[in-house]
Amino acid sequence: MSLFPTFAKFVAARGIDSRATQLGLFPTLFGGFLPTSSGQRRALAELLALGLDEGLPLAPLLEAWAADERGWQAARVRKLAKLVAAGMPLDAALSRVRGALRPQDATALAVATTLHGNATEALTGFSAPATSTEPVERDIRWGLGYAATLLLVSLPILTFLMVKLVPQFKKIFDDFGMEESPWMTAVGWLGYTFIAFWWLPLLAILAANIASRLAPRAWAGLRRSVGLGGLGVLGDARAADWLGSLDVAERAGEGEGRAAQALALGTIDRGLRSTLKEKSQGPGGAARSSRAGVLSPAEAAALDASPDAGWVTRALSRRHRERILERMWLLSDLILPAFVMAMGIFVFIIAMGVMEPLFNLIRGLT
Repeated sequence: MSLFPTFAKFVAARGIDSRATQLGLFPTLFGGFLPTSSGQRRALAELLALGLDEGLPLAPLLEAWAADERGWQAARVRKLAKLVAAGMPLDAALSRVRGALRPQDATALAVATTLHGNATEALTGFSAPATSTEPVERDIRWGLGYAATLLLVSLPILTFLMVKLVPQFKKIFDDFGMEESPWMTAVGWLGYTFIAFWWLPLLAILAANIASRLAPRAWAGLRRSVGLGGLGVLGDARAADWLGSLDVAERAGEGEGRAAQALALGTIDRGLRSTLKEKSQGPGGAARSSRAGVLSPAEAAALDASPDAGWVTRALSRRHRERILERMWLLSDLILPAFVMAMGIFVFIIAMGVMEPLFNLIRGLT
């Protein structure tokens, strides 16, 4: 930097000189645009859990954490620190800051705060490392990104075929009095479908972005319902959350009624929230496991009959989360082969649509 004194003053005034040697030049200059990783969200959740368990003031803790964060997460942590410093409860502040924590971690902290339980144990109960879905979620995102890249690459090819080749072939067919081949009809259908509905994915992305900003909790609940519901494991996710809340309540010396109330306040799943509120207003005002609407009769009987309900609760919760993980790994293994098969069919249709007219013309000329 001694050879460029003006630039040295510029970077030193912004703290870039020292950070660049540690993080690298690109993260230092463009770190504000980096997306948030799951590890950043999990680390913030563990920090908040530690602060809650030790009774530390969260606002200065979050401000210090934001100074070492990068990307969009730094802005989220700063906003969270301002809301907490203004006197807003942590669960309400987390609902205002979209994407700061993973949904299961936010639910765990909200339940632990309501029940005055151990937040660190609640994090482990709601998302144990052995049943973490982070690796498979990352694989699914990479698979979908790969599929989207191939689609973007194939769209110009389809556009070229529709603009240049298909009209020429149709003109040749008309000149020779030949009928259009089924493969050429299929290529034309694909092209016209793209021309008519190309705006739908853009509209869906725009609507999703607006919905996630206007109602972050509702949007997160919809994503969970559609995503896990599509996998057929939404019931497992609800049962695991209910059992995790019940475990936190038992450790804090509370009953099932309080566990249902805490989960109803902290969950982003509207269906589970309405079920718990309805059952908590039932006979006796307590949501017993057999009446919670989220556990099977066998699981309810095991909880009611076991002398060590805490061990059974944790075992059942772990099994439900393992089933979620198994389904997601199955989906991850099927995404890429299914997309490759679809792309193979697409390329085959285009190849036949281009080559068959040539064969027909050659046969017609001979």
